[in-house]
Amino acid sequence: MKLRICLLLLCCFVNTRLFAQTAKEIEADFTKSFDKLNYLRADTVDINSPEKLIYANSKIEEKLEYYTRKVPSAMSQAFVKCGGLVSDGGLFRTLSWDTLTGGTQHVFENIIQYRPTPTANFITISSENQSNYVYNYDKLYTLNVNGKNYYLVTYYGIFDLYIRGEGIRVFSIENGKLNAQTKLIKTKKGLTNKLYYTYDQQESNLDVMGDATLTYDSKLKTITFPVVVNNGEEGKLTDNFITYKFTGQYFEKVKS
Repeated sequence: MKLRICLLLLCCFVNTRLFAQTAKEIEADFTKSFDKLNYLRADTVDINSPEKLIYANSKIEEKLEYYTRKVPSAMSQAFVKCGGLVSDGGLFRTLSWDTLTGGTQHVFENIIQYRPTPTANFITISSENQSNYVYNYDKLYTLNVNGKNYYLVTYYGIFDLYIRGEGIRVFSIENGKLNAQTKLIKTKKGLTNKLYYTYDQQESNLDVMGDATLTYDSKLKTITFPVVVNNGEEGKLTDNFITYKFTGQYFEKVKS
């Protein structure tokens, strides 16, 4: 009896060791891939011919798909350390990165993964087929309302040396499908799934790669961002702020 217990404990220990190593190996593999991107960018003489960079980015997507399918438990552990964002409950996650194929305008890739149900496998949605500009998702928050989860993702784009765009958008999983048009924000123009603005960092006296100016407070359930004054094509950030607060059904603008 003691021998059987010892063997069982040994098996559990070995499995735990193997599991931890697998997650660590996945993390190391992604780190190696992103390091290669940086190396290729530094080594690319002609930025107008970024074939190697494009190929290296495609391999990252392939690895993400492979590990998600083959070792889902280990991938869940390694995901955050690979730079991914994971929701509370783990049903929704994103991974974004700079492909380094752009110039002063940064070209990003973002991958969304979600579970239709808590026991289902992850479904992957890539931005590679999007015709519009692809933004970098940098923070993820989970808002639970009466047992239903909403996923709030802040994002940004860098369009030129000084021109930047920032916003927040809402996702949800409904009837086993991802709803990217979850209209949880109430504005004067009606219901929407996002808030967004652009501005000139130089005009706003901010660092070129400074921190995002839009914030979400998960405790107060408020979205806050500066008032933007149009000055030519792009806006200038002011010291005044706009706040949207969740009132139980929608995020609504707080009267100043």
